[in-house]
Amino acid sequence: MANNLKRLRNDKGISQQTLADKVGLSRTTINNIEHDRVDPSIKNLQLLANALGVHIKEFFQ
Repeated sequence: MANNLKRLRNDKGISQQTLADKVGLSRTTINNIEHDRVDPSIKNLQLLANALGVHIKEFFQ
């Protein structure tokens, strides 16, 4: 999941800070998710998917 989040974010040309601002999380939290240090809640996964314009299932493919 972590690698897919980072790949999708980079594909959209969005920085960690910009994504964090869009979803109301800290940049540190985004970084921790991308480095598999924490597991995001379903709510946060949905917020991240919406901000990236993807379906939540794309994080797990």
